[in-house]
Amino acid sequence: MIKAAFNDERWAEIRRKGKYRFIYDYGMLYFGLLTSVCSILVINLLDGVFLEKAVSDLLFVILFTTIGGVIWGIGMWRWMEYYYHRKG
Repeated sequence: MIKAAFNDERWAEIRRKGKYRFIYDYGMLYFGLLTSVCSILVINLLDGVFLEKAVSDLLFVILFTTIGGVIWGIGMWRWMEYYYHRKG
């Protein structure tokens, strides 16, 4: 999967922006935000109570998915750097 999605020019552009920008953009925003929205929808659809519980769950879910996004971003940065240096 990484091989097919890996593009040297694109990764070089992302690398130029820096590690912390990558973690923020791809980890916290893309991964964290997407996971937050999906989690809130699934939790509340399964419970059958949407509006009342959504607000109380929102902060909890955002906190943990943001932390998860940071961890995911760090892991992906390391993996992509490893692959970039191995390939180059």
